[in-house]
This record gives sequence, structure tokens and C-alpha cells, in this order.
Amino acid sequence: EELIGIAEVVAIGYGTARKGDLTGSVAVASTRGFDMMPAATPLHLLQGRASGVQITTESGMPGSGADVLIRGIQSINGTNEPIYVVDGVIRTSIDNLNPNSIESVSVLKDASAAAIYGARAANGVILVTTKRGTFNKDIELTLNAYVGFQTESNLKLKMLNAKQWLDMFTESYENSGTDIPWNAQTLAYYDGVDTDWVDLCTQTGVIQNYDLSMSGGSERSSYFLSASFMDHKGMVIESKFNKYTVNFNSDHKVNDWIK
Repeated sequence: EELIGIAEVVAIGYGTARKGDLTGSVAVASTRGFDMMPAATPLHLLQGRASGVQITTESGMPGSGADVLIRGIQSINGTNEPIYVVDGVIRTSIDNLNPNSIESVSVLKDASAAAIYGARAANGVILVTTKRGTFNKDIELTLNAYVGFQTESNLKLKMLNAKQWLDMFTESYENSGTDIPWNAQTLAYYDGVDTDWVDLCTQTGVIQNYDLSMSGGSERSSYFLSASFMDHKGMVIESKFNKYTVNFNSDHKVNDWIK
């Protein structure tokens, strides 16, 4: 019996293989540090971790999704999104997964993926394996929590106040020989009347996440249970995102050939 280090094993859709034996184009994304990075979806954590995989955030709104391109744009009138396979089940999205429950991520990038999943795999396949319990292991509880703050870094611009703005446009009307639509009395009315709209529309964003998992197993059974809660209050007032996840799996050895 030959032992293979887990770091050298890659999920390839129809099983596992040693990394050195691979002939197709497979990228393995490191999941190290997933529990240390604030992200609403696992795709945000995969940015920059797999070669040939381009992931861009759709917007700056809390909880916004991500666009994924593998090997660039494949279609001009259809979807370019890959398919996702979570523990052997094909899905169209992994946004509702808890990042802390992910064990490994592999990306099938070449045409051989179509031999496994058909034409749906033309844009690539992202294989996700979630954490599972361990046989013959006592119960283990893990709590992960973090709180972070967000503030703008490039919006503190030096803006004109109301009087300066009117003075500038008054000068532009004079230079162009156009009649000025206001007079000195109007300018005096707006003197000292200023509103910082950016300051009124923004706030200090707060993001907090709590994840509790329980795992263990006996000689013939194992289990893994996790629950998480994310609360993200964005920098724009009234923008927010809440996410609740529960994940449970269990393995049972009925006999030597049924699991």
C-alpha cells in the first residue's frame, strides 16, 4: 500500500489523481486563509488563486456576486459562466456556500471536462469539496469569528462650496458673453449654504461573521455540521447584506463494500 500526501491529490471530476499524473489542464486553488478573509461568497476568496481563472466582482454592494471566466470569453450571446460541482452535485452557483466549510477547490479548464459533464462544461468546471468528519475521532468544536470596518479611501476630495461653484459659473458666463441667469443677490443667498452629500450618504461599514462547526466520528460513522452568520453593513447608508448557512454531511460504513 502506497500512501499519498493529501496536498498531492487533485479532484478531477470522476475521482482523484496524483498531481504528477495529470495530463489535462487542472488548476488547484489553495484554500489556506479562507477563514481569515471577509467575503460574502467563496468566489471572492478564489480571486488570484488559480491560474487562467478570471474573477471580477459585479459591484461594490454588500453581498454582490462575482463573474467567472475560464480561458476568456467563450460565447457572445450565451453564458460564459462555468458549472460548479459541489461534492459531486452539479450546481449553477456556490454563492450560498459557507467559505469556512470548503476543503478544496479544483478547476477543470480544458475540453476533457466535457467528457465528464457534457456540453455544459464548455466554459470550464469548478469542483468544490466540502469538509467532512473523521472516523474514530472525538467530537471537535471550532468557532471562528471576526469583525471588520470599512471606510472610503478616495472620496475625500476637495469640493467647491455653493458660493465658489456659483462664482466659477458666473465667470464662465461672463467669458462666453452669455447673460448670467442670477444676480449678486442670488449669490449672497447661497453664501454659507453648503451640504456635503458624500458625507450624508456614507457611513463606516461594519462586517461581522460567526462560524461554528462540529465534527467527529465513531468506527463506522462520521459527521460534520457547521452553521454561520454574516452581517455586512455597507459604506452607503441602507446598503446591507445578511447571510445564514447550515451545512451537514455524514458518512456511514455499512460493511466493507458499502459506504
